[in-house]
Amino acid sequence: MHKKYFIKFTLLLGLLVIISGCGNRKSVDEPNTEQSTTQESETISEETTTEDIPTDYAYTTTVSINPQIKLYLDIENYILGAEYLNDDAKDAYADLKLKGLILEDGMEQIVTAAIEKQYLKEGMDISITIDDVTNQDVEKDNLLFGIKDDISQLLDDSNVTATIVVNSDSQDNEQAEIQNQSSEQESTMCSRCGGSGECVGCHGGKDKCPACNGTGYETCPMCDENGLDHGQTCATCGGTHHYLCTHCKGVGTAIDCPECGGTFKCQACGGTGIQK
Repeated sequence: MHKKYFIKFTLLLGLLVIISGCGNRKSVDEPNTEQSTTQESETISEETTTEDIPTDYAYTTTVSINPQIKLYLDIENYILGAEYLNDDAKDAYADLKLKGLILEDGMEQIVTAAIEKQYLKEGMDISITIDDVTNQDVEKDNLLFGIKDDISQLLDDSNVTATIVVNSDSQDNEQAEIQNQSSEQESTMCSRCGGSGECVGCHGGKDKCPACNGTGYETCPMCDENGLDHGQTCATCGGTHHYLCTHCKGVGTAIDCPECGGTFKCQACGGTGIQK
């Protein structure tokens, strides 16, 4: 009897050991689902928030709203890669697939994303800059104003009013040249006429003749207003009661200016406006 119970007990104990071993094996073989999910999430996050920055590009375009993104393009205006310049750019543009797009399509996606995520609102500015030009065939001005037109159309379609600011080196150079010319003129400007080249004595001949008050005619002193001298047609003026000004010869201006002698030119600079 005891032997029978002993055998049953031994069989039961062996069965428990087998079951315990299977449970442990299952625990060891099963992968760590939580760790795997975390690693996969990190990989996806990295892929969607960065783009390869190429080294062989023709130029770059920086778009600044509040998010700032820098696009790297080839000479055919295809996007080779993008660089997010601040955290807002990562938030706004991380889901965009810009690589391989033509610039126009890339700009459309960028502006649309900025509007949808409330980064671009009514009355704000969009700044477009082309820099890091490595290819001399890049036509910066044409590109900039083409981008501006495309964005303007997109804003109109989206019913958003914003100011588009384009920055060009050629515009900066032109402004600098104007400023240099202005500085040069200021440094050599005639101190007498202030650069106008006109005689200051008669204001360039603009002063009225003192004899005829600028009309070019003097009133005849020999007849009345009807041109009659003692009831007869005035022999001096022919009955017109006026005659050509003997002072200015009918010009009406002070041609006998004592400073310029009627030349109307500044005598200090000869009428050039530049200091001799």
